[in-house]
Amino acid sequence: MRKAHFLRPSASVWRAVCLLLVLGASQGLAQFAVVSTVPGNGATNVDTAATFVITFNAPLDTSARFAWPRDFYIGLSMTPEPGEPDSVTLSPDLRTVRIHNLHLWPDTRFCLAILGARSSTGSVLQLPVVVTFTTGSTLPTATVSGIITLPGGDPSGTVVALFSDLFSGDVQAMAVVPGLSGAYMAQYVPPGRYWPVALKDVDHSGDFDPNPAADLLAVYDPNGDGVADSLVVDDGATVTGVNMTLSTFTALTARQRYAATAALVRGWSADADLVWLAAPDLSPSGTAPLWLYLFFSRREQRLYGIMASSFFLAPFHWDEEVPDTTALPDNWVDSDVAADSAEAHAGEAFRQANPDAHLSAFLSHLELPATRKLARLFPEEQAPRWAPEQPRGLCQARVGSLQLSTSQSSLRLGRPNFMATAAPVWAFMYLSESTGELWTAFIDAESGRFLAAWPPPVLVTTARFCVPLAEQAALAWAQDAQLVFLGTHLTSLSPSGQAEMWFYAYHSPSRDSLRGFFFYAGMLVLEGEIPPLLSPVPLPASWVDSDVAALVAETNGGSTYRATQSDVWVTAILGTGSYPSDPNLPVWYVQYLSSTAEEMTVFVDARTGNLVTGVEHGKPTLGTAGVFALLPNYPNPFNPVTTIEYHVREKCRVRLEVLDPLGRRIATLLDEEQSPGVHRVQFHAGSLPSGVYLCRIETHQFAAVRKMVIVR
Repeated sequence: MRKAHFLRPSASVWRAVCLLLVLGASQGLAQFAVVSTVPGNGATNVDTAATFVITFNAPLDTSARFAWPRDFYIGLSMTPEPGEPDSVTLSPDLRTVRIHNLHLWPDTRFCLAILGARSSTGSVLQLPVVVTFTTGSTLPTATVSGIITLPGGDPSGTVVALFSDLFSGDVQAMAVVPGLSGAYMAQYVPPGRYWPVALKDVDHSGDFDPNPAADLLAVYDPNGDGVADSLVVDDGATVTGVNMTLSTFTALTARQRYAATAALVRGWSADADLVWLAAPDLSPSGTAPLWLYLFFSRREQRLYGIMASSFFLAPFHWDEEVPDTTALPDNWVDSDVAADSAEAHAGEAFRQANPDAHLSAFLSHLELPATRKLARLFPEEQAPRWAPEQPRGLCQARVGSLQLSTSQSSLRLGRPNFMATAAPVWAFMYLSESTGELWTAFIDAESGRFLAAWPPPVLVTTARFCVPLAEQAALAWAQDAQLVFLGTHLTSLSPSGQAEMWFYAYHSPSRDSLRGFFFYAGMLVLEGEIPPLLSPVPLPASWVDSDVAALVAETNGGSTYRATQSDVWVTAILGTGSYPSDPNLPVWYVQYLSSTAEEMTVFVDARTGNLVTGVEHGKPTLGTAGVFALLPNYPNPFNPVTTIEYHVREKCRVRLEVLDPLGRRIATLLDEEQSPGVHRVQFHAGSLPSGVYLCRIETHQFAAVRKMVIVR
């Protein structure tokens, strides 16, 4: 199952569930323990740059790894979350860890939990340790206490957490059950309303696993009605009797707890309808230890969220946008039926090829624009299948997964997010943690029939393959639409002239505007208006395809460039205005880019398929006087910094911007008056994903655009 940090604050319920799935109270198998910490529990006036010192009674196994922090040999949690430490050092005897300067917030109360560690002899940390301290002068004085019961078992090592919002809010206080009696006390609790939860890591893994026969959980339910309750802690109060009984989880289908969940919500709001449900951790048979249900009241215009397990129902707060609040039909098929369909249509094969595959699912109203087109390309008997003998690229979510946002002119790499109002659909998502591969099966929620998969098989095509669909979509936009430009987009051209993604631009004289059409794997996935940065001259009807242009480019230095350079990325565009000697000539502009060499460009006549000019290497050389020019950035491709050079002929105001492929501004690098001469600006890509971006320069009488490629 996927692991996440238990105490990492988050507003998302998905992330909140992961918080729940991770908490680990590492009960020891031997007397391995923390003997001291600096600061100690209850410390005040702690320096914001303090060094944290944790001392154990035996040498540490530094090869051990825990859920948080990543790649660290101690399992730690702190709320609120601090900054990154300056450094971490370990004493020569391997017993004392020093964490130097966590960049703490001033006048803030912190709760540090030491959840996991292992000694050099293999003993696990017997009991977690909680340390509450403040960088201010005082701590709250309220306490919350009670008894944790484990029928027929030992509750020691259980961690009790007080959530400000059940499973999705910050943890405001923690305590550890130290012994068989089950008694605990959470100290230094600030005033507020809290949802108490107890968790026991039975297998001492440092992670919390709610699957059957795994770890244990309890919620506060004083009246025994099976619904989690909260409590109020006043300033300085002593709250006692907060007792909880640990239980194990039973795997359930989505319908097994639906009736009880719906009855609870409709007791609050009679017109509430189910609009969404999900399981963040699902078995291949369609059962899960936890289900999330979201109901919408039209009268109140509010959402009600319920988390359901075999032994409790718990309300949760939802603060993210819901794609669709249309009520799900009463006859939706249960999760086991939908799971059988997903497994039969490649889910099982995906798991066999990816032993670490994690499965989750949700049910909602979805529109599947890309998969509808996929269904037209592949008849049902030829629907995409994932099989071990097929190329692993079929599920390369890091490159091929498209995210469609609410704006028609928005496209970026990421997780599929198809906007709604079509039909109720189950989505089963298979994710391999080790490879990052993601495969999603879409199942009709009323019949259980397999609809489609995402990503589809990675279909690489030449440029002409997508033209019929592009033409159809363009004419639907404007009857006089004419193709003026096309090129590869976000994917590299293969030596055979194929790419996974192509972009087509059409100009409408009657509308006096341009519209772009994006195709991935032969499917139209996005269209939208684009800025008037391209020549409106139509391409000749008989333009040669990209395989012809690629053959010419490869023959004239391209294949050698690929063989001798690293990280080669090839872009290809077809249009007018690209060939310096004759801007009216329609040419294929094939550009080879590498992190180890200057770029190389080949021009191919789009009418004849002949080489137009010799190969050009590097950036052009231009005089510094009497010229406005925007030179190619270097290096290109780059990660994460590149230099942009431009020439200014006379004193004037210069604006230099970085745009995404649809012309939306990513960054303004400068907008100021500059003197004549050569100027250079560095662009830091920061967290921008891999792909093609545009650099645009504008003055009072000059404008130019250059393509830049980020390769992570």
